[in-house]
Amino acid sequence: MRRRRIYTWGGKRTPDWARACAYAAEVGREEQMFNELLKARRQNRGEIEAAARRAGVSIQGLRVFLRRGGTPARLARDQRLFQKAGIRKLPTIDIGRRRLMGSQSAEELRSAVLAAAGRD
Repeated sequence: MRRRRIYTWGGKRTPDWARACAYAAEVGREEQMFNELLKARRQNRGEIEAAARRAGVSIQGLRVFLRRGGTPARLARDQRLFQKAGIRKLPTIDIGRRRLMGSQSAEELRSAVLAAAGRD
């Protein structure tokens, strides 16, 4: 099984939350940062920094990274991958040859996994 998280957003400007996740990935704390950002009420700098603290990400390092501006290479690749894959809803999960888009029940996920394993 392979799992790949890609970040995407509407608009041309790369949001700070996505850039914060890219920074956290560079320091080995992406999963923790992502999970903490899910708890944030807003996506402003204060909430992002609070999430970073909880995730064990250096606030000073994050601030330097965010001040640089621009779109990190990883996020630019994510945007291209998102467009190329033709994803229309989030989350999108490909299991075997089956694409599940949007929220799925546990039974739908189980059925897709069993079908991919040839045990449907």
